[in-house]
Amino acid sequence: MAPNNITVAATDPTGTALTRWSNYGPAVDIAAPGEDVYTTDNDGSYTPVQGTSFAAALVSGASALLLSIEPRLSPEEVKEIIKGSSDRLGDGFGIGLLNIRKAVQEVLDRKRQKDRERLLLACLVGAGVVVAVAGFLLSH
Repeated sequence: MAPNNITVAATDPTGTALTRWSNYGPAVDIAAPGEDVYTTDNDGSYTPVQGTSFAAALVSGASALLLSIEPRLSPEEVKEIIKGSSDRLGDGFGIGLLNIRKAVQEVLDRKRQKDRERLLLACLVGAGVVVAVAGFLLSH
């Protein structure tokens, strides 16, 4: 499996177990709701649907949300954040349940830390310029 792919399983409506028709096994990275997911019908009403396609759409949407906050994230970082911020699905599954709130918080925390590091670097560079100019002025 490519490191930038995310393999998705579908959970039952309670989010506590995989559906009987879901993807299973060690290749699965994350689970998301896939049964009784509501979507719009052709007549504008809402209808429940099921399938790993719907679970995968939720994970895709979460990925897009993370990238809208921090566009510099690599595909591997997005996958790492989604998996790392998930809630444990239960014993024996080895995967987590998508938790968008935790994933967004992780990206915001990383972004703040990078912003702090960039600010510190800019201050250090600025201080270095001041010292260099002062040294030049004093020597002439």
